[in-house]
Amino acid sequence: MVGVLGRTGERIRPVPVMRRALDKGVRQHVPHVVASRDITIWEMDVTNPVGIDDPCPPSLAWLMLRRNGRVQSLRVVFPVAAR
Repeated sequence: MVGVLGRTGERIRPVPVMRRALDKGVRQHVPHVVASRDITIWEMDVTNPVGIDDPCPPSLAWLMLRRNGRVQSLRVVFPVAAR
């Protein structure tokens, strides 16, 4: 994963990040999925427990790019508030 979870240019493995969030009580719920042969997008609503120190944004999207049926690239996209 690349982005707000690490320093610029740093790559982060998703499983430890997801485990820490789950251990804190953060939950994701799938309201929409869009998929084709090579791309899948999971839109997620996020529920944070009350009083969490560093809550996740209320929504995010998982973007998976596949080649030959296998995920080659996985990105988590956090929305930016409109100005």
